[in-house]
Amino acid sequence: GSLAISSRAPREPAARDRELASLLTGTASIVIARHAESVARRQAEEALRERDQRLARDLADAKELQAIAGMAVGAKDAGAVHRRIVEAAAGLMQSEGASLQLLDEAGMLRLLAWKGFHAESAAQWQCVSLHHDTTCGAALQRRDRVIVSDVEASPGLQGTEALRLYRLSGLRTVQSTPLVGRDGAVIGMLSTHWKAPHEPTERDLALLDLLARQAADALESRHNAAVIGESEAS
Repeated sequence: GSLAISSRAPREPAARDRELASLLTGTASIVIARHAESVARRQAEEALRERDQRLARDLADAKELQAIAGMAVGAKDAGAVHRRIVEAAAGLMQSEGASLQLLDEAGMLRLLAWKGFHAESAAQWQCVSLHHDTTCGAALQRRDRVIVSDVEASPGLQGTEALRLYRLSGLRTVQSTPLVGRDGAVIGMLSTHWKAPHEPTERDLALLDLLARQAADALESRHNAAVIGESEAS
């Protein structure tokens, strides 16, 4: 940096002025250097904390996905598995709400478990078709993930019943990811919901895709087991 000393009248710097300027620049250099070192140290410490937090979150998420995979195999309580998947989806996506739906033979999405819905919203979303204005209806129709980063700003939702129900539950951002079976057919839907405008990160969506694969496997294995049980009973 530099240090400037000005005078209101024309004059040549005296020896004392030069000594004072030298002392001030030396002191300023030390102060600035120490401040820069302090800032750099704080930035390095913050970067380490953020790295440690990311690693801890990655480890926790990996353990949760592993636990769900183990829980889904041979679990007797289907409701507990469904609720655990919903809780895991909300945890992975850091969202306030989530839901799990199963596609029935009539082509309707049936709500299996949910979190963060108003009671009326949950009742209205017990059965959703591809013609509904919700993101899960749109995702079912497109056979692909649908994200609405702000329902209040979405032209397609203005004046719809879906927007009223989103508002009732205090939801602003919603995403729905189709659950795809081993044969490539959609068998259900996994959705997450936020109470403020939000853009999911690529990392979060990648983790959600892993969870969606596990959820699809869990739903498919239970369906196959039910079919086998009915066959043996007959």
